[in-house]
Amino acid sequence: MKPQGKVTIFMVVMIVMLSIYYFFIPDKEVDKGTTTQPISQNVNRSEEYELLRAELEEARQTMITTLNGVLASTEVGVEEKNSAIETIQKIQTIAQNEGLLEIQIMNIGYDDVFVQKDEDTVNVSVYVDNLTMEEVNDIVLMAKSQFGSDLNVIVKFSIVDTN
Repeated sequence: MKPQGKVTIFMVVMIVMLSIYYFFIPDKEVDKGTTTQPISQNVNRSEEYELLRAELEEARQTMITTLNGVLASTEVGVEEKNSAIETIQKIQTIAQNEGLLEIQIMNIGYDDVFVQKDEDTVNVSVYVDNLTMEEVNDIVLMAKSQFGSDLNVIVKFSIVDTN
């Protein structure tokens, strides 16, 4: 297969994966005619995590764009191109796993969750006023099952607005 064909297939796969990721992110637009106080609080709480998600996605897209430049370069060797492809796939896999973990944690009853994986750490931020040790353990187990048991998991929680 020609390198251009591989790049084309890779780009299609990346677009599909990002589409799935954005499909599962809660929509910030709420019908203003039926908005109630609890729903508007959820929207406000999500804005902080949405900003974090957007910053993380922008940084990753910048990295992917740089790596795509390496792939398009004719002066770069095959090993460097393979390394760039592997790095892009890693970035996409991490983003997908973060999105899936966020969905899993929200499905057990939390309003908003933000997950970010670094080199050897998974940071999980939950928007709730208090977490019990049992809840923290459940979140840690979910994170380790999603990313692997050799990583450190840090669970943080934000205090719910007391207005």
